[in-house]
This record gives sequence, structure tokens and C-alpha cells, in this order.
Amino acid sequence: LSPPLPLALALVTMFGIPWLSAGYLFDWLVVAILLSVGAGMHHTAPAQQYVSVKDREYSSPYMDEDVTALLLGLTMPTLVVLVLGFAQLHVKKWHEFHDGALAFGMAVGTTFFFTELLQTTVGKPTPDFLARCKAKDNEDPIVCLGDKDLVRDGYRSFPSEFASISFCTVAFVAMYLAAKTKLFRPSHPDDLAGGRLWKAVLVLFPFILAILISTTRVTGNRSDGWDVLAGAVLGVAGAYIGYRWYFPSLILKKGSDSTTEGASLLLHDTSGR
Repeated sequence: LSPPLPLALALVTMFGIPWLSAGYLFDWLVVAILLSVGAGMHHTAPAQQYVSVKDREYSSPYMDEDVTALLLGLTMPTLVVLVLGFAQLHVKKWHEFHDGALAFGMAVGTTFFFTELLQTTVGKPTPDFLARCKAKDNEDPIVCLGDKDLVRDGYRSFPSEFASISFCTVAFVAMYLAAKTKLFRPSHPDDLAGGRLWKAVLVLFPFILAILISTTRVTGNRSDGWDVLAGAVLGVAGAYIGYRWYFPSLILKKGSDSTTEGASLLLHDTSGR
């Protein structure tokens, strides 16, 4: 074992947290590895698809970002922490907060890893690539005189990283909220009193944030529509993998009133609506 793991195990034993097992520590290690490898690929020179100075597809002007990577990196985890924390104010199952955080870590780690893998291997130019490149005369193949970092990032259009991370986050939040509100349970007498529409609105509302963030990538000439669509699909897939790795299906069996039927150790609240 590496030095941090025995120390963490000792702390768990010392403070008597029975539900926090060694398996969780290895899961957190997997999340850290996914994020670290993804970050390493992000700083690796990507493949470079052929570009001509005459390609109008890549001739859009370079613009400042409306949503920066720093803002995205702060906003998305904060949203998840707020949702997970608010859900525990009533039931106070703090192990579920941990499980939710770990599930999100797995979701975003998986999404980030595969996004960076595709960006690095595909090497698709951004719509504003020629403005970044500042090509030397009309040489072919193209010779870029622009900032090296901008040019390198200019080959990372597909899939859109901002779309994948934002859709991963809101899809995870949506699935968590759907489970907490029991949106997909079979018809139940209690539903007649309040209906399900408010639950559906609550679950779908976070997607507005992801759509707005993704839209800025198109209007800011960082990606085209297909790049954003691919990122959104990748993000939702990553969210599903992370969520289902630790939580049970959202679809409940007939006659069941629990979102945890068939689950192992990671439990949703079943003590009330």
C-alpha cells in the first residue's frame, strides 16, 4: 500500500466510521488516477488534422471566453455539494453525502478521462483556429506563428470539454433528484395529491445550466454543434456510469416504494417523501 492509504485507514478506525471501508479509499484512488491521467493528456500535444489557410470552416474570429475553465471547475462541484448537502439536512445520512460525492467523482473522472482521450487522439481544429494560428503566408502545410498554447488548444474541439463536464454534472444531479423525489416509481395514491409535474420540472431544471454553458462554446467559436452534442452525450453517459456504480436503478418495481431495492451499502432516503 502507498503511505496515504494506511494513514487513511488508521484515521477511519480512530474516529469510528463503520461505513467508510478500505474499498472506498481505493475507489477514491481510482477517481484521482482518472483525473490525473486526464489532466496529463490535456497538457499533451494533440493530433493535428489537416488545415488550409483557405478553410472557411476554421476562419471565425478569436473571442474571449464567456465561461472560463476556472469558473466551470468551481461551479460544477459546488452545485453537486449544495444538492447533496441540502438532501441531508432532513435525514442526516452523511454517509450518503460521501457516497454521492464519490459517485460524482467517478462520473466526472470517467467523463474527463474519455473527453481528453478523444480530444488528444482526434485533434479536430476549433472554428477559430486560423485566428489562433496566425499562419505564415499561404504555406501548405500550414505554419502557425501564434501563441503555442492557443494553437495547441486549437486542436481540441472534439468533443467539447465544457459540454461534457457540464452535462455530466447536471445529469448526475438530475438522477439524484429523481431518486430522492421518487419520480419514476409506479403509480401511487400519494401522487394524486401533489402530482409529478413539479418533480419533473425540478429534475430537468439543471439542464438549463448545461445548455447555456454549452451554447457559449458555439457562440464563442470554441466548438461547433457536433462537438457540443458529442460532449453532451459523453457527459450524460459518464454521469450514468458514476451514478449506477454506487446507486440502484431509478426505475422502481411495481409495489415498491423504495429507491434502494436491490442496493448494497449505498442507500437513498426511504423514510419519507
